[in-house]
Amino acid sequence: MHGTDPDLAAHLTILQAAGQVLLRPAITTVFGPVPATAYWDSIKSDIANVETAIVQLPMYTVLNLCRVRAYQQDQLIISKQAGGEWGLQQLPTQWHPLVRQALAAYAGQQDEQVIRYDQI
Repeated sequence: MHGTDPDLAAHLTILQAAGQVLLRPAITTVFGPVPATAYWDSIKSDIANVETAIVQLPMYTVLNLCRVRAYQQDQLIISKQAGGEWGLQQLPTQWHPLVRQALAAYAGQQDEQVIRYDQI
């Protein structure tokens, strides 16, 4: 990769929120804090081209949308899978079939290409 990584702030924020140290030193001594605005900008970039991405990568797009909404609404810093689980608890029930399909594909229980966002 050459240039900048728009996901870097998200990766570092999630690392600090949920990372587990295998060998010393502690995460907080290696990586400094990430400003909330940098994290927000990073996760928004994941959904910047949502109209195209939903067709090309439906599983990731649906779960990213849930994750971004969880941060926007509840300031939660969570993984894609946790975002989908949050979506099942917080989003209107009309979206639950789509989120369930995305979670099943993420877990390898369903082919991503059969996610039916057009029936919602």
